[in-house]
Amino acid sequence: MTGHALEMRPDLITPADRPYLERACALAARALGDTSPNPPVGAVVVKGGKIIGEGFHHAAGADHAETVALRAAGDARGATLYVSLEPCNHQGKTPPCTAAILATGIARVVAGIEDPNPQTARGGIDSLRAGGVIVHVADDAHARALAEPFSRAIIQESRPYLVLKMATTLDGYVTRNRQTQQWLTGEPARAYVRDLRIAYEAVMVGAGTIRVDNAQLTVRPPHPRHVPYRRIIVCGNGPLSSDASVFQTGLLYERTIVLAPTSRRTSFEALQDVAEVIFVEGNSSLDLREAMHMLRTRGIQSILCEGGPGLARSLLKCGLVDRFYWLIAPISSGQGISLFEPLSFPSIDFDAAEMLGPDLLLQGVVNV
Repeated sequence: MTGHALEMRPDLITPADRPYLERACALAARALGDTSPNPPVGAVVVKGGKIIGEGFHHAAGADHAETVALRAAGDARGATLYVSLEPCNHQGKTPPCTAAILATGIARVVAGIEDPNPQTARGGIDSLRAGGVIVHVADDAHARALAEPFSRAIIQESRPYLVLKMATTLDGYVTRNRQTQQWLTGEPARAYVRDLRIAYEAVMVGAGTIRVDNAQLTVRPPHPRHVPYRRIIVCGNGPLSSDASVFQTGLLYERTIVLAPTSRRTSFEALQDVAEVIFVEGNSSLDLREAMHMLRTRGIQSILCEGGPGLARSLLKCGLVDRFYWLIAPISSGQGISLFEPLSFPSIDFDAAEMLGPDLLLQGVVNV
């Protein structure tokens, strides 16, 4: 068995390791939405069966999690470092974490996952092992989920990582009437979605959602973060009222982005006073692939799309969805607007399920 295969064996991670690695992941989760373009990372230093230092990466350009934890630990000679992501071995805005680990005399490192960046993957592992440190990689599901937006954004450089959230009835209907606001899910599910917005750089909806709901697309209660919140409206058929709530500015929010087809430029001139209007090349309709590319070139790395059904179907059809959050209300409709018709059900590898009050939340990776 090769050294690489040996260190990736989950059975090398003992039951005693799991709580500390989970603690490192919990620390990383505190920085969701704060660290872009970096992934969130947490670290814990354990010596003699006790945590002597811990920390997480707070923002791009700030100290990495390993450095914060080691500084808090003090004397870490012979200790074990648990970190949600393989320590870096390159000089960026901060020095390589491997140098700090080697300098403090850490004996063992347990990483949740390898660095997903193919240009730097295993650099930290190889450097630490060359320095005499025992390194194990847990291939941990929680650590992998934390890094997923970062991992996917690296692989697909032409567009942001995109999560689609939709709520339906048991038989797949989104609403019975396009013109009126209707809540399918209960308050626990709606609160979950508001919190979900914290983890992504931008929230996106179609213009129809704004026309019907006059949605603000904000986080409530307010949750300050290092990366400003961004709101995106996809307008394929026509402009919105400049008085819509989504165009209200605030300390936590950048100017709302409106995606509009170049062919209808004159129709959107009035919105340029209240929004950043990005005109997308194409025929009469808006080219979603080009729109996503333009958002990525503006530095947007992750997006949570909350519908409506027309935009959701178009994104799925274009293969632009990476993860699907599906809220299912315990009611049947039998009529109205279906999320999936005329599409066939998308291929999804579901990996989590939970109850939010009376509603079921399923989520998984979409197979593009």
